[in-house]
Amino acid sequence: MSITLLTLRYMDIGILFLVLGCARHPLGLSDAQWKAMTPSEQLEARAEQAKIDRVKKQIEAERREKERQEREREKARITDLYANAKYGDVVECSVSGGIVDFHPGWLKYHEAAFTLVPGEFTQVKVEAQGGSRTQEFWAGMNVRQTGVQLCDRDPRDYSRADCANLAGTSADFAYGTERSISLKEVFNGVFLRCAYRPTNAAEHRRVERFHRKAAKKHAKEQRDARRDPRYVARSVECVIAGGSGSFNRRWKPIQDIAFTLLPGEKRNLSMASRVGRDRTTFWAELDRAGRRIEICGYRRFGDSAATCGVIAGLSRDFERGFRKSLSVQRTFKEANIRCVYAPADQVRKERRGVR
Repeated sequence: MSITLLTLRYMDIGILFLVLGCARHPLGLSDAQWKAMTPSEQLEARAEQAKIDRVKKQIEAERREKERQEREREKARITDLYANAKYGDVVECSVSGGIVDFHPGWLKYHEAAFTLVPGEFTQVKVEAQGGSRTQEFWAGMNVRQTGVQLCDRDPRDYSRADCANLAGTSADFAYGTERSISLKEVFNGVFLRCAYRPTNAAEHRRVERFHRKAAKKHAKEQRDARRDPRYVARSVECVIAGGSGSFNRRWKPIQDIAFTLLPGEKRNLSMASRVGRDRTTFWAELDRAGRRIEICGYRRFGDSAATCGVIAGLSRDFERGFRKSLSVQRTFKEANIRCVYAPADQVRKERRGVR
């Protein structure tokens, strides 16, 4: 069929050139080779090309069928694991805290929970607080049961999927392990906690006893630290004043913040704006030597991606008190912090057990 000027008048010339440019002769022959062939040879070439195309389609259909059967087998394996799960086969996880990118805008979200078995990958959906926007990410557990992954896309289909890992031993997952993680363009400072799902009432009671004992041990350590003059003498009192704080990505003047830290203590502190009722939280940690304070925008457990600022000084600096500027990405801007060791009368009160 020939192309007339009337046809060109109603056809996009760009599309026409594209169609003509993509045309190929059978068996990948060039124009010169194709023109040099007799009609019978061209017919044989087309027949050979059709045969090759049929073989390719058959191979592609077999590949798709094999993938379908593998998906069915994997689905049956996961269903069987859930139906006949033993202790340690199922991991329960939850995500909370931090902020999520709902495209556009980083917002707080409703907490979400999900379960995993070894080798399973599932899509998790979270909803923004006070809105109808949603964000999705992928969660999975490796077959060796040594870690949980959160990814921006399915890592089985995309080799360049961005993932963050929560790794742990069997003992870690038996009593619960946790960390703060961040993924570019997905979430920041999200708190992921995972534990084996107890299979019966006895397992529930055992895990509850462990957590009660751990809480009592931590409380006793804190009481002992407060009563020990070697530690109380190095307790640090700080005040953060001036500057601005980040409230849902908006910088606003902040109210003064006063707090006390024991050596080795981590505290979740509250920050309020001077105007309005905006509030947010940050974390402060004092090292065991009592000379280095770390201020972080999100709770972290070895998370190198967390945004933190460090205030450090000599013992004599803390004795007489010193002031430094404080700027922490996405938390504080141009604020001032003043820190000093707790006074001697405070030490005597702590030694008498006064709170």
